[in-house]
Amino acid sequence: MRLTESFWERAYAQSGFCWGLEHSQYAELIMTTVERHACVAELGCGYGRDLVYLARCFPEKRFAGIDISATALAMMAPYAQRSGQMPMNVQGIKWDVRSERPVPGEISERATCYLCHSLVHLLSEGERGEFFAGLDAAAKPGSQLLISAYSTCDTRFGHGCKVAEGTYRCSSQFPEAEVHFFEQDELRTELVAAGLQVTQIEEFEEVEHLGEERVTSLYLLAQAEVAKAS
Repeated sequence: MRLTESFWERAYAQSGFCWGLEHSQYAELIMTTVERHACVAELGCGYGRDLVYLARCFPEKRFAGIDISATALAMMAPYAQRSGQMPMNVQGIKWDVRSERPVPGEISERATCYLCHSLVHLLSEGERGEFFAGLDAAAKPGSQLLISAYSTCDTRFGHGCKVAEGTYRCSSQFPEAEVHFFEQDELRTELVAAGLQVTQIEEFEEVEHLGEERVTSLYLLAQAEVAKAS
């Protein structure tokens, strides 16, 4: 099932800060990479729980938060104001990373680092191919990508209604969502097929606040680069 703009508009309107109020473990893991870039874009930023945290840590850098949901982007300032002021170095941009081309110019002209946490496992195989290939085509040569996705070692793998190999309806928060769990080789293969150069894949654990539940999830974190011009 394709999770459409209307799906996410309803989800954020009904569930509010559905991913919790704290930044993710992912955001802490990528700090040293973010530190090396002047302009960073996050794809599927939601209401900015990681983006706001990173923007406060690096006030001298520029951050672009991209999401399909206008409702989520409108929640960014109220979310930030729960713990201080909205950072001035953050820009929210409504854009569907799966199908709308090209990448907005204000991103592709400046960003050299792209973040994507907890998104690609919600895309179908075809959507993931379009997403990765679009990034490879639009991002500057040498840009870094930091992409997380659920691992097959996660405890939810193999549970719920099986939709396809490695894909299940197993989310108590969004029951209609089809969640894909990756082996390391599979994630590497999909990134390489899109023309990206994978430099490292590692596992990490994250305690997630999914609605009223606290769930320990096991992720893969892939570090990749857009090929440099020859």
